[in-house]
Amino acid sequence: MFKLKPQKWLSKTKIACYTQLCYLSHEFCET
Repeated sequence: MFKLKPQKWLSKTKIACYTQLCYLSHEFCET
């Protein structure tokens, strides 16, 4: 689904990832 760069994405919205995306796409934040 999401083929974005986790590292780059986390840099912008690290908190958002660990609050919403982590619940929706674990592997997205897990990477």
